[in-house]
Amino acid sequence: MSQSFNVIRPSGEPQADRALFDAIRRYLGRQEVVNTIQLAGFLARDGFDPTHPVLAATVGPDIVAVATLTPGFLLLLSHVEASEAVQALVDAAIQAGLDVPGVMGPSQAALAFAECWAEATGGTFR
Repeated sequence: MSQSFNVIRPSGEPQADRALFDAIRRYLGRQEVVNTIQLAGFLARDGFDPTHPVLAATVGPDIVAVATLTPGFLLLLSHVEASEAVQALVDAAIQAGLDVPGVMGPSQAALAFAECWAEATGGTFR
């Protein structure tokens, strides 16, 4: 049975965004060694920066992957708890019109993202 993935982004509504921000912090903290760069960014701020896109893939109420994009840098993936979430993140990034110059993160997840991105956009990767 396949799972249904949803990708959520900050909405600009303070209460909803606070809950999402805290949930992402908790998710990243579960594997802080893998998620060090993203977690440091979330610990250094007290809320979302609208110039730094954030995508959180969920199954039901549970976050299963996070992607962040800091302008001028590669898209950064967290650890991914459901590999199928990668396609949902790619679709959401395309729908949001994000300029993704590349991706880094855990090797399998980053490769899967690059492959899905290339297939969806007609691009290539190396």
